Amino acid sequence: MQKLLQQSMAAVLAIAISLVGLGAAGWWWLQSQSPLKLQHQSLTTPATTRFLPADANLTLILEADPGRLPDYGRAVAPMRQRRQAAEQLEHLRDALFAAAGLDYATELADWLGDESALALSSGDTPGWVLALSSRDADGGRQFLQRFWQSRSLAGGDLDITRYRGLGVISSRGQQSQGRPSTTSPQAEHPPLASALINDQLVLLASSRGQLEDALDASQEEARNLAGDPLLEEWLGSSRQGIALLRGDRQGIEQLLGLPASWSTDQPIEQFVGSLQVDGAGVRLAAQLQNSSGESIAPLSRRDQQLLGNLNQPVQLLSLSRPNGPLARLFNLTAASDDILLPALLEGEQPLLEAQLQDSKAWLIGSSDSAPPAANLNEALAKQGFDANNLDGLQVWSHLTGQSDRQGQLQATVAGATGVAQSNRWWSNSLDGLRAQLQGHGSGGVPSELLERLNAPSGAIALLGADGRSTAELLKPWPLWRGLQLLAGQRLGPSLQGAALALSQDQSSAELDALLTFR
Repeated sequence: MQKLLQQSMAAVLAIAISLVGLGAAGWWWLQSQSPLKLQHQSLTTPATTRFLPADANLTLILEADPGRLPDYGRAVAPMRQRRQAAEQLEHLRDALFAAAGLDYATELADWLGDESALALSSGDTPGWVLALSSRDADGGRQFLQRFWQSRSLAGGDLDITRYRGLGVISSRGQQSQGRPSTTSPQAEHPPLASALINDQLVLLASSRGQLEDALDASQEEARNLAGDPLLEEWLGSSRQGIALLRGDRQGIEQLLGLPASWSTDQPIEQFVGSLQVDGAGVRLAAQLQNSSGESIAPLSRRDQQLLGNLNQPVQLLSLSRPNGPLARLFNLTAASDDILLPALLEGEQPLLEAQLQDSKAWLIGSSDSAPPAANLNEALAKQGFDANNLDGLQVWSHLTGQSDRQGQLQATVAGATGVAQSNRWWSNSLDGLRAQLQGHGSGGVPSELLERLNAPSGAIALLGADGRSTAELLKPWPLWRGLQLLAGQRLGPSLQGAALALSQDQSSAELDALLTFR
């Protein structure tokens, strides 16, 4: 009996050890396959960089299997929105490849690997180069066979030659067979060119010339991104993310749709950055290289305390110096008849600038010591506005000469100021200013956005206290319009907010941007 008991115990122990081993292995497998790993994925030096021209204006390198993106959206979305989140990411992914004339589901899904790169050039010969890695030894070759066979059957004329020892297939671009369409971009096959590198990498370009430029660049380290010092330095800092961005000043202008004057106001020469999925949001960390510029000191703790004392819901917020690096994009713009706001923005003291929600009213916060209200009296008096005390506020106004139904003379208010919690607040709205001074903080700033921004910063900006107002502010940006066009639907209802932080020295600036979704 004792022997049987010992054998039974040994068997149970063996089974337990086996189950523990299987459980650990199963847990490891689940963790390794989980789409949530994309949040903390380390970026490595991409194999595609050798074939990406260094002089491309904008380069995007995705270091993740595009097939996992819908699963990630499903994993981080609330239960009731999981299907919608997955479908949005799936549609966006498919549309990105469709922009290059590729159908992800039928042409790419069964072989595409963990690295896809796109380089855009907009110089004298604008075009693009797409580099796609294969997850197996024969996937790229089979793709190219199917790719060119379908286009040949559709009426395209193909040229097969060799360049730098590689087989190159190109097309001149042909009208599709059948009835031509004047509205569909699919009516014509654009001129394309391709090459297969070691059976593991497919190069596809918008023209044979673009492809040959990429192959030429691959032979000279100075002409491709494999030896790019800025990219090497960035990756040497143990960056995490799913994609890399690299470009020059013109690339930034293309990405953000900035005005031509911006390039002279902000002397940015080149940039490098990473895109990282962050919960139900996307984070961009980037380094901007300056040709010249002055250092921007980080905001002090006192400056940032202004954020905690803000209690008014805002549509747009910026905490920076009036002439700081975010002025072009995010500082308040004065109306033609607004004389107080321009006077406040003339100084160099860090200011909290906020556009009140659903209103043309603005609110500015500063320390109690400066700018002193007395300094504004003379300037405003020249415009016909006198300073008066009203219920503890200093108000600049003048009578209009008209009266209301009760016979009281009406007045036009240029603005007012008051002090609360060692901070001075300014506004062109008496109601908005009173609401701020009587509040107790924490009501106007999406704290979850601020907590996720990297500090210390030389400037902070928030776009919108809710998704609707954020989408309105992003509407003019070509990048936002392009994303919605690719997604085939409005992204505003899913948007929660956006935040940016910027610090700068004499040679470079660090940008941290966060876009969050519901």
